[in-house]
Amino acid sequence: MKIWRSYFRYPPLSGGMEGHIKTLSDAQRADGHDVINIFHLGQSEATHHKVCPRWSLAKVKPAAARNAFFYMALMGGLIRGKLTKPDIWHIHGDWSDFLCARIVNKIHARAPLVASVHGRLKFNRPARYQWALRGYKAVFVTGRKEADFLNGLLDCPVIHLPSAPKDLFFETCALAPENRDIAPCDVIAVGNFFAIKNMSALLDCAALRPDLRFVAYGDGPERPGLLDRIAREDLSNITLPGTAEPRRIKEHFAQAKVLVSPSYEEGTPTVALEAMACGLPCVLTPSNQYDWMVENGVNGWVTTTWDPVDIMAGVDVFLKNVDLQAQARAHNRNLAEMHRWTTKVALITDHFHRIRTGTK
Repeated sequence: MKIWRSYFRYPPLSGGMEGHIKTLSDAQRADGHDVINIFHLGQSEATHHKVCPRWSLAKVKPAAARNAFFYMALMGGLIRGKLTKPDIWHIHGDWSDFLCARIVNKIHARAPLVASVHGRLKFNRPARYQWALRGYKAVFVTGRKEADFLNGLLDCPVIHLPSAPKDLFFETCALAPENRDIAPCDVIAVGNFFAIKNMSALLDCAALRPDLRFVAYGDGPERPGLLDRIAREDLSNITLPGTAEPRRIKEHFAQAKVLVSPSYEEGTPTVALEAMACGLPCVLTPSNQYDWMVENGVNGWVTTTWDPVDIMAGVDVFLKNVDLQAQARAHNRNLAEMHRWTTKVALITDHFHRIRTGTK
């Protein structure tokens, strides 16, 4: 099966969606499918098509205008014969990606369209999504709240499909020599340091609880300011190590007691499933609907606010009960098993086959 997969960015650029796209594409290639990744920013390889490699569209604002230029340039490549029609065109992004791809498809490609939504949607703009996703054959959505929203709007199947942890998070292995400097901690967080990820909440929690050790991995524009705040307020119980390889993150999970994800908005935080694969209870803020993965007081806690007092109340449920930590460990490992990449790839590919053949 020939598959196009398009999004503006691609690894080695960082980001959950970028990593998801590469892992899915590599897995489908390994299964014998011809997958062409179409992007503007990222590292080009033989199986990729880099749109407008000589110009930068990164500074074009707003994102809808940038995406319009991106897909117009893609259509130019189609006209010049650089790409041949796929069996399935899989588009990742938001409404403007889906709309622009649909227009290009109607004019030139004429392939069955499938969308993947990774982030939050604007629930007060239902007509926008009905318009952009008209004619799509299926929509995969990482967030449960977004899946429920689109199910009420669209005629095509809407499938709630969170991303998956890397396989190494399921492995049991000895501590790597280079990671023997990892110190135990009570609370761990992992994410990009953007305002929407609300990593400053971890510092608020650390200020509230000087008796606990906090670690927050990741990088981004917010990190320098948070490091300044740590020095200014002498928050000696929290460290921000920066980015790290997945194996180091996994091995630090083994030295932690609770994962906290303080984001304002998420689809489904992949880091929560990664932590669950390692047996950690997870405390999540109400950045989406999580009743399908977290039961309060059983395997984690979903707060009702973003208040650090509320977050720490959820953390304390587990820190104060060793038996509950052990129960959460078994529960979460079993839950994470259902979200391995092999399962996700098989489900997506099966949908592609059914769309291609017209079977239900």
